[in-house]
Amino acid sequence: MKQTESGIVLVQVLVIVAFASAMALTLMTVQDQATSFTERSADRIQAQALLRGAEASVVSAFRQDGEAGSDVDHYGEAWYLASQSPITTSRGSLSVTIRDEQSLFNLNNLADGNLAARAMLGRIVAASGEDSGLEVRVAAALALHGPVNDLQDLAALGFPETDIAILKDFSCALPEPTPVNLNTASNSLIAALFDNPLAAGRLMALRSRETYISRENMSKTGLIAPAGTALTSLFISVDVSVSWGSAQVHSLSLLERRGSGARVEVRVIRRDTGI
Repeated sequence: MKQTESGIVLVQVLVIVAFASAMALTLMTVQDQATSFTERSADRIQAQALLRGAEASVVSAFRQDGEAGSDVDHYGEAWYLASQSPITTSRGSLSVTIRDEQSLFNLNNLADGNLAARAMLGRIVAASGEDSGLEVRVAAALALHGPVNDLQDLAALGFPETDIAILKDFSCALPEPTPVNLNTASNSLIAALFDNPLAAGRLMALRSRETYISRENMSKTGLIAPAGTALTSLFISVDVSVSWGSAQVHSLSLLERRGSGARVEVRVIRRDTGI
C-alpha cells in the first residue's frame, strides 16, 4: 500500500472511531436525560399530590365545622389549626397557611354604591394613617367598573402599586358582599370598625379572655356589634407551598362554604398556581 493510501485509510479509521464515540456519548447522554426526566417527573407528581392533599384536608375540616352548626368561626377551630409551619424532611418541605378572608374588609361591598360600606372603609383608611381620599377613589372606581376578582385588578383601573399595597393590609376582594368577622379581624381593624376606643377595647379584651366572641358573651357585656360585621365566615384562603426533590409547586386557593347540617358544601372557587 502506498503511503498516501495508508494515510487515507488512517483518516477514515479515525473518522469512524470518532463517529462511534460520538454515538456512544449521545446514547449515554440520552439515557442520563431520560433518567433525570423520570426523576423530575416523579418529584413533580409527588409534590402535586402533597399540595392537593394539604388543600383537601382544609376543605374537609372547613366542611365538618359547617356540619357541626357552629354559630362562630375563629382561629381556634380545626379548619385553621390545619395550618402547618414548614415541615422539612430529607426529600423536601411542606407549608400551609390559612386565612379567613372575612377577617378583612371586602372592597366589593362598595360595588353597588353602598354608602355604609364606603363610610366603614373611610374609618379604616383614616385609622391606618393613610390618604383619607383613598376610599372615595376606590368607591368611585368600583361603582363605575363593578366588582374586581383580586385587589391587583385595581392596577388596570389606574391605581398605583402604593395604593394597592395599602389596601392589602386591611382589605380583600370576594365574589359577593360580606361582613367582617369580629372573631378573626385584627385589633387595629376592630378599633376602626367600632370608631369607639372604649367599646373596641372591651371587645378585644372579651375575645382574648374567652378565645372567641359569641352573641351570648357580647350580650352579657353589653356590647353591640357594628353594622357590617358578623361572627362567622363563608370564605377562607389556603396557601400551600411544597418542595420535593427537584420540584417546587405552590397554590393559593379561595374556598367557599355553603349550606348547613348534612348539606354543607365547600368548593374551590379560585385557584392560582405556580411552579
